[in-house]
Amino acid sequence: MLEFLDGVRVHPYRAPNQPPETIATDYKRLRELIDRCAPESKRGKIPILSGEWGNASNIKGVSLETECVTSESVA
Repeated sequence: MLEFLDGVRVHPYRAPNQPPETIATDYKRLRELIDRCAPESKRGKIPILSGEWGNASNIKGVSLETECVTSESVA
């Protein structure tokens, strides 16, 4: 599929205990995965684009159930 893409867009949300700086490791792993799976002619040339950011405002986090109910009520 990467042969048809011009870029890979991600939404790097962080957990309450993960500061934004922790994204560097995730981007490195994603870059390695993209380059391993991309056609040889596109390796190292497919940009990773940050679509949006989010940091949890609740230090204890929010359960998946609460998150789903909140998301459904907004939609």
